Amino acid sequence: MFFRILVFALFNLFIFSKALASNTVQPDDFKVDDDTRVVTFGEVHDVPSLHTVMFEYVDLITAADSSFDCFFVEFDSTAKEKIDRYMAGDLSYEESILPFSEGRLNLLPKSLAENLKERRFNVFPVDFEYKSEKGNWYFANSGSGKIFVEDRSSLMTQNILTLLESDQCQKGIFLVGQVHIWKHAFDDGRLVRTQTVQEFFDDLDVPTKTFLLHNNELNRGVTLVR
Repeated sequence: MFFRILVFALFNLFIFSKALASNTVQPDDFKVDDDTRVVTFGEVHDVPSLHTVMFEYVDLITAADSSFDCFFVEFDSTAKEKIDRYMAGDLSYEESILPFSEGRLNLLPKSLAENLKERRFNVFPVDFEYKSEKGNWYFANSGSGKIFVEDRSSLMTQNILTLLESDQCQKGIFLVGQVHIWKHAFDDGRLVRTQTVQEFFDDLDVPTKTFLLHNNELNRGVTLVR
């Protein structure tokens, strides 16, 4: 257990150092090309302040291009019906979304859900089914970072492409953990190369723009990954 905590801490230090080395974006960086279909934000789970920072930039993006009408999130794919009922005001957060988060990292916290509801986004959870047999296997083997990260990055980007090709979404904003954006992950204690969501989107011919959220005393705001 101590070793896993140490590995996790070292990985977050690695992510933090990469963020500091990146160039902080300027307002013009939020202007997306007409062909850009997805703007991705990398975040750290269970840090509500990051979601607050994120929506400052989401407002800039949607103000410049109103065709961004969908929000994709790294969350249990089976929660879609309950999320829709929450967005429609039929269920409370505690009745709809929270049960999907119990025992897991809360990837769609209440503060974020409330913001999305106010902005009338169509919200799509694009991750695997957490309580399925495969989901249990993923969480049990989360130390095998390459499989845990790459398989899910591939799944989520493919799910997003399917939505973009349907009549449900024109363009979307994608909130996902930072580990799916950086090119490395810890795999049984070793730092290994992993394929990123940006690279999976490239393989699918989906034009994207990617930002990294950070909110700390040294470096508050967002950096442009590419």
